[in-house]
This record gives sequence, C-alpha cells and structure tokens, in this order.
Amino acid sequence: MQAGRADASFGRVEAILPDDAPAWVRRGAFLEKPAGPDGLDLAWERTRTSNTLVDGVWFFEYGYRFDARFGRSGGEDTDLFRRIAAAGGRFRAAPDSAVREIAHGAQCRLRWILRRAWRGGGNYERLVAGERGRMAPLARFFKRIGVGLPMACAALPAAIRGRPEHLFGALQGLALAAGGLIGWMFPKFLENARGYRSAGTLDERGTAGGTHASPTDGGAR
Repeated sequence: MQAGRADASFGRVEAILPDDAPAWVRRGAFLEKPAGPDGLDLAWERTRTSNTLVDGVWFFEYGYRFDARFGRSGGEDTDLFRRIAAAGGRFRAAPDSAVREIAHGAQCRLRWILRRAWRGGGNYERLVAGERGRMAPLARFFKRIGVGLPMACAALPAAIRGRPEHLFGALQGLALAAGGLIGWMFPKFLENARGYRSAGTLDERGTAGGTHASPTDGGAR
C-alpha cells in the first residue's frame, strides 16, 4: 500500500455458491466482486469493506468512523470511503489479493439481487444529496432507465431460450434507478428501512448456508 501511495487497497472477492445455485447466477457472476486492474485508481463509488486494507491513520489519528445513520440500511462502508476521499484519500485496486466468500441460498435469488441494487441506488442518492444541482438525481434516474430498458428488451430472446442472466443484469440497473429515485424523494424511508441480508452463518457441515471470508493471498484482510 505504501509503494502505491494508496490510503486503502481493495482486493477481489470470489463467491462460493451453493451446489443448487441457479446456473444464471454463475454465468452472470452476480455475487463476484472484482477489484479492477492492478494499481488502478478507484473512485469512492467503487469501494466496499470486503477484502479491504486501510491505512490505520484514518481511524487512529483522524478519528474516522462509520455513520450510525447507515446502520440499518447499509451503505456505511461507501459513506466512510466517500468522506476519506473528500479529505484527500486515494484508493487502489489490488486484484492479486483475494478472499473466497461462501454465499447463502437467499443471495442466489433474483429478488435478493434486485433488492441489493435497489438499496444501492437509494443509498447513493443519500450520499450525494445536494451535490451537482437539485435535479441531478432525476437526470440520473432517466439516464439509468434509458440504458436499462433497451438492454432488457435486447436480452429477452436469450432469456426465453433459457439464458436469463443478461435480462436480470438489465433489471439490476432498473432496480438501481428505482432505488435512486426513492432515495432522493424519501431519504428517511431508506434510513429507517432494514437493509438486505448480505451474510449468513455456516451450517453444522460448514457448507454454503452462510457467508465466510477466508484469505487466499497473504495480503488479504
């Protein structure tokens, strides 16, 4: 991290799916978290806390903490890195550092994936509230709809033939747009709403009934 002069480095997360996970989840890599090319500068929008190494000075000297207002809805990790970026922090991709995360069954359902996107869109608007003009959230909504609807229409034939992953990816974008609109219009609704479940617990056999991160690289945290 020092060699790259980064304040935080982000590795990739490889999902271990249950044996009965739908094939489209695997093909679409919906639960994978890529890091990007080695050394790539990352914007705060691409940050998260899974497989992340942060310079402790931000916590022990500068006093940065998670914001409790995101405690129920999720998004507290992105908010933290947004504030660090605003103070001059720099983020880098570290794809050679990887963890494997065991996904629980609910994460392999379309409803869970769309709910995650919906909350992501809403939390983003909460984070950037007041920036880039009053009507910027509405412009983002129409831009996302303008991209998502044609993608969904184009993906329909493949979905009918049993390859729905591209259609579901387009629906993710539409859910992101809808969540952003709600987050802009009713920010308190999201603040008080319960976040999606992103982790579970291992069953007695240690199989994919929950989420568990285990480092596969010495630099993972």
